[in-house]
Amino acid sequence: MPLSARLAIAALLFGASSFAYCAGSVRFEHSGQPVLSGEPIPVVVHGLPANQVVELVASRRDMTTAGRTLQSRSQFQTDAQGTLDTARQPSIGPSYLGTDASGPFWSMRPVDSAGTPPVVGIQLEAMVDGTVVGSDTRQLEDVKPEVVADPRLSGSLLYRPASSTPLKEIVIILGGSEGGNSTARAVGPRFARAGYAAFGLAYHSPNYGRGAEIEGLPSSFKALPLERIEWARSWLSTQPGLGGQTISLWGVSKGAEVALAAADRMPWIHSVVAVVPSDVAWAAFGPGVSGDDEGSGLSWQGADLPWTPYRGMGQAIERISKGQPAGFRQVHDQGRLAHPDRALGARLGLKAKMPVLLIGGSDDQLWPSGQMSLALGAARLDRKLPTTVVVFDRVGHALSGDGWSATTWSGVGGDPQATAGAQRLAWGHTLDFLAQSASSGP
Repeated sequence: MPLSARLAIAALLFGASSFAYCAGSVRFEHSGQPVLSGEPIPVVVHGLPANQVVELVASRRDMTTAGRTLQSRSQFQTDAQGTLDTARQPSIGPSYLGTDASGPFWSMRPVDSAGTPPVVGIQLEAMVDGTVVGSDTRQLEDVKPEVVADPRLSGSLLYRPASSTPLKEIVIILGGSEGGNSTARAVGPRFARAGYAAFGLAYHSPNYGRGAEIEGLPSSFKALPLERIEWARSWLSTQPGLGGQTISLWGVSKGAEVALAAADRMPWIHSVVAVVPSDVAWAAFGPGVSGDDEGSGLSWQGADLPWTPYRGMGQAIERISKGQPAGFRQVHDQGRLAHPDRALGARLGLKAKMPVLLIGGSDDQLWPSGQMSLALGAARLDRKLPTTVVVFDRVGHALSGDGWSATTWSGVGGDPQATAGAQRLAWGHTLDFLAQSASSGP
C-alpha cells in the first residue's frame, strides 16, 4: 500500500477515535440545575472537538402557539480546549449573529418537529457534523401563586416573595388585550423574586378562537369598570402581611391604559409603571361591539370615560381571523387623526400626581407607544408631575418580556435582538423606579 494511502487511513482512524472520545466526554455545565423563568440561562459545554464548528440546538414548547415547538439553531467555533460558551463566543448563525448569551432563547421560532421538548423546560443539544454528541434539559421553575377566592376578583393571582425576603410593597399587574391572567403568570414571579407582593388582576377574558381563559369575566373591552382596582385594594388589605402596604400599578399595553386611567382617579396609588402605553383612552372593541365609536373601553362610577374612536378595528380583527396582518397601528393612527378633538378630551395621566414611568418602543406596530410615551411625558413635566420616560429605538410592542424568551413574533414591530436587550433594560428601569419611588415615601 502506498505511503500516502497509509497516512490517509491513519489520519481517518485518528479522527474517528478522537471524535468518539470527545462525544463520550461532552458535558454541560449546570446540568440538571433548575432555572428560574426569566433569569439568565448559562450554556457552557466542555469536551467538544477543539477549534471546530459545533451547532447548538435549543428547543421548547410554547403553549401560546398551541404547543408547537420553538427552536433555534446556532453555530459556534469551540476554543482550543473544546469548550463552547455562549456568553464568550459569537454565533455565526443561522438563528442569530454575534456574542449574546440570551441569543439561543430569544431567537427561537416555531418549527414543525416530530420531537416533543419538555413543556416547562428547555432542551439543549450539541451537534457535530449533524450528530448529537451531548444534550441537557433545563427545567424552568417559578414562584407558585395563591388562588384568589374573592368572587369579584375571579381569575386573579397573588405571588408573594419568599418568607426570608423583606416585603417592599404590593404591585398590581394589569395585562393587555390578551386578557385572562397569562401576563400575571409571566410577570408575577419576577416581581415576587424581587421582593414585591405581585397581584395579577384579571379584568377581562376574550375568546380569540381558543375559548375564554377565565369564565365569568367580560369578553369585550367595553366599559370595563376601574372600580375593579379598588376591589383589589380592599381584598389585599385583608391578606396576612399585606395590610397597610403601599400599592403601585404595573400595566402593559391596554393594561397601561387602564393603569393611567385609574391613577387619574385614585390618589392612593403609590406609583405607576406603564409599559408600551397609550396617552389617551380608546373606544370599546371585541365581541358584541359593532363599530369604531360605540362607547368607551373603560368606565368609572357607572359612566364611560371620554374615548378616542378607532378607524377600521372590525376589519383588523377580521384580517387576523384570515391569517392576514391586522394593521392595528393604522387603526389607532387613523382614528386619532380623524378625531383630534376627541383624542384631546380623552387624554390620560395628566391628573395623576404620583411618580409615573413610561416605557415605549419607537417601532411599535400595534400602537405608537414610543410617540405616546414622549407626548404624555412632556405634558406631565409641563405640569411638574414626577415622570420618567424611556423609549427604545428599533423596538416594538413586545417590551414586557424577560429577554430570555422568543422575541421573533411578527406584526408587533422591532428587531428581535434589540427587543430582547430592551426587555432586560426595561425590567431594570422598572425595579430602579419602584425602589426610588418607595424611598420617597407615601
